[in-house]
Amino acid sequence: MNFINLRSVFNRKVRAKNPLLFIYKTVRAHMKKRTSIIILTTILLTSCGKRIEMPESEKMWNPYKVGEVLIFKSSENELDTIKVEEINDNIFPDGPTPLKYYNESLWVFVEHTDPNYDRHLKSNFLEIRTGTPEKPATISFGLLAKNSVFYDSSRTIEELDSMELTFLETPIGKFSDVLEIYDKARRYSERDNFVEKIYWSKSNGYLKFEKKDGKTWELIKKYVP
Repeated sequence: MNFINLRSVFNRKVRAKNPLLFIYKTVRAHMKKRTSIIILTTILLTSCGKRIEMPESEKMWNPYKVGEVLIFKSSENELDTIKVEEINDNIFPDGPTPLKYYNESLWVFVEHTDPNYDRHLKSNFLEIRTGTPEKPATISFGLLAKNSVFYDSSRTIEELDSMELTFLETPIGKFSDVLEIYDKARRYSERDNFVEKIYWSKSNGYLKFEKKDGKTWELIKKYVP
């Protein structure tokens, strides 16, 4: 009896004594094959999504640098300090399901005063997201400061480009590249921290904002320590 016949006889004897062992091996082999197919399919689907990088013209909407300190003063002589902690570009969507487009974003993170409590938080102060063939490029003005929140934050870059620039004189200089951006949705206008309008300079960012209670905050200093 040759080696192949001996192995066949041995397998039949083992199968007779341990039928579950062979069932387990068969199921395990099937699961491995199925898992490999799923992984391969996911890779193929993901690789089909189009990667869209942000043009420099959109990145220029970010006027901030890491390490900058912004000091705002209110009409009631209160002070609030915001520190630029981190700027991340080259951010692309991520998730369990493949996407048709993977469009780049740029995020500016700052340390700021909690709008509701006496503490400091880190959050996204500004977000720029490049567009796709189906969605326009957008900017989210995530202003969070002492007792102040700009809720209706998202605007398309096309809308911003169509807005008329205004002139604003502030303690840190005179600016002619200023956009007055209102909270149009007014979903949380009943809240005490509701910000009616922000003044955004293309070259310097947030210059001033006005609250519903009439209080205003103005940028009085911007520096890198």
